[in-house]
Amino acid sequence: MQRRRGRSGIPNLGQLWPALLLATLLLAALAVRGEDTTRLDCDDRPTFLDPPWVDGDRFCAELIYQSPRNEALALASLAVAPDGTLFAASPLRGEVWAFGDSDDDRLPDRAQRLLSGLSQPTGMDWHDGALYILSRAGILRLPAGAPDARQVTADLPLQPGQAGGDLVVGADGTLYASLVAACSQCEPGDGPSILAISPDGSRQSVLARGLRRPAGLALRHGELWATDSMGRADAAQGDALDELNRIQAGAHYGWPWCSGTVRLPTLPAATGCEKFLAPALSLPTGSTPLGLAYYDHDALPDLRDSLLVTLHGSRHQIELRGYALAVIRLDAAGQPRAPEVIIPQQPGGSIFSVSKLNYLGAGFWPERPLDVAIGPEGQVYVSVTGGRILALRQAAR
Repeated sequence: MQRRRGRSGIPNLGQLWPALLLATLLLAALAVRGEDTTRLDCDDRPTFLDPPWVDGDRFCAELIYQSPRNEALALASLAVAPDGTLFAASPLRGEVWAFGDSDDDRLPDRAQRLLSGLSQPTGMDWHDGALYILSRAGILRLPAGAPDARQVTADLPLQPGQAGGDLVVGADGTLYASLVAACSQCEPGDGPSILAISPDGSRQSVLARGLRRPAGLALRHGELWATDSMGRADAAQGDALDELNRIQAGAHYGWPWCSGTVRLPTLPAATGCEKFLAPALSLPTGSTPLGLAYYDHDALPDLRDSLLVTLHGSRHQIELRGYALAVIRLDAAGQPRAPEVIIPQQPGGSIFSVSKLNYLGAGFWPERPLDVAIGPEGQVYVSVTGGRILALRQAAR
């Protein structure tokens, strides 16, 4: 067959256009490979994500992984190693996954299953060359490069139906583990909410009691912080029953009798709420704070020395609450200020509420954020129901 040519004898460009476009895209992909993509404008990055909306003058939101398993808790708990490896736990499947950077774009993308057959892994942290994992069966330690994890401790004081919450490791190797209550109206007895465990697992002590759902832990300047939420049963009893708590050794935080100064009617109490330690910051009931991380990096200077929290949200409110990633700044005295939502956030200053942005499809909803972790280059990772992991990085430098 004779190829059609133009007057100059050159093949017709209309016929070649698809091939030229494909070649251009391939060259662009090769140019990005190995490049620090933070030097690109947000919408020029291959992983750019919109929605959810963010303030593009401050941040870029990027999608780095989508699990083929569209499960609510496919990738729930996050942790990051100093070399940039991202870890994610699937509590329902009992798995831990590792994500490495396969294309040198400074974001993890290659998924590898590290462990399986675990009993509800819910909290993880990296310390001194090893990944520590909190599960119903106790705490495991997986050294870098090791094929199997070993048991650090197996005697966590869990009641029937109770699960682990989060895990962080202090600079001295002390393990801090939180335990989630088995139900929202049950009598906890003398059960602990947060444990302090020696590095070898041989000793444990009760650090705090009286938290219903301490799902997120973070250390800031050696001080331990924990989230807590009251749950659906108490949602009608007050408008600010979810909490951020500064943990003090030996303190009781009131659940199931009190939340701050608010008496909960679920169980009778013989003492007043003043006996218990009040939360450092009260949050709207139903915002459901879960993941917590301390940000101490120059990559996103607007977040420096602050706490990041995922507000998982609740479907049991007339107004859609939560469904957000928020920053909580602390004043000179270390007191937390009201949270500022950074996902979703309308560019140029929002004229809509967070709920409205979510309803407009410019946020997480109908999916819900789960956990947050900080990478060694200052990137913020957020796990989302449905098996997604997002990265929040700086706008073009």
